[in-house]
Amino acid sequence: MSQSFYARDKFQASKFWVEKYEQEASKNWDRFYKTHKGNFFNDREWFYREFPECFRKPEWRETEEPMPEHIEVDEFDTTTAEPSEVMKSTTKDEVEVKPLPEENRVYLELGCGVGNSAFPIIKNDPTAVVYCCDYSANAIEVLRKRKEETLSKEDQLRIREFVCDITKEDVCEKGAVPKNAVDVCTCVFVLSALSPETVKIAIENIANALKRNGQGRCLVRDYAVGDLAEVRFENARRDGQKLGDHFYVRSDRTRSIFFSNEGLVEDFCGGGGGDNNDNKKHFSLIECTKFARIIKNRKDETEMRRRWVQSSFVRN
Repeated sequence: MSQSFYARDKFQASKFWVEKYEQEASKNWDRFYKTHKGNFFNDREWFYREFPECFRKPEWRETEEPMPEHIEVDEFDTTTAEPSEVMKSTTKDEVEVKPLPEENRVYLELGCGVGNSAFPIIKNDPTAVVYCCDYSANAIEVLRKRKEETLSKEDQLRIREFVCDITKEDVCEKGAVPKNAVDVCTCVFVLSALSPETVKIAIENIANALKRNGQGRCLVRDYAVGDLAEVRFENARRDGQKLGDHFYVRSDRTRSIFFSNEGLVEDFCGGGGGDNNDNKKHFSLIECTKFARIIKNRKDETEMRRRWVQSSFVRN
């Protein structure tokens, strides 16, 4: 056996495995949803609180009554761990951000899973239409079943789900999404599941679907550099778990990127280098914030330090 084999850091995956995880990405997420079905993620009732200009106000916020216990406002019950890092647009000639229409808004949920964004949007906005896609056929099947079991015939027509790999297929063609007609695209813990090389392909897909000239928005929430999950990866240093800079594979073979504010903004607004620099004209930054929170488990009195980025971009 060569000396270079023994000298290699086994924490870093070989090129063979990096490519294999890329090729089998949809297969691995399909297995995830076959196992967990609709029981893993909560519905995202926090959209209005974080992006009030992009979503209709939920009915329960119209009263002064306490928030219903069954509503999951956020994933985290938290206290601030450190000041948030905020990036905002500083360019004077950026595109003007135009208000969204009051009715008949068109949403696109990328990496929709079982519809944890789509169902709250439909519930709170009686005229909205949500196109939602995932590259797991199992996830889409769970979404479709929930839709048929819980929504009226009219509301079922307002969720338009389809299977699509956003790094290889055009969402407009695959899902009959009207080109440059979407008001808001949501990407909640979605881009991190891709590879760094394919994130820009997904962004191109988003750009093709969104309305232009300051009308379309892309909203992102995802893992940040230094999050507890990344710290655990680095502390464990299991063989083959590191795929690249801030890029890892979990034990179930799904992957995760951890973003910095600067890296995410560069992906959307800077073109990111390479032969294709078209992304530069697609998006402008509205705001990108890195949050750091201490999450307390009241039952066992443990604490977790979580970090995530939350961003909004406007289509040029």
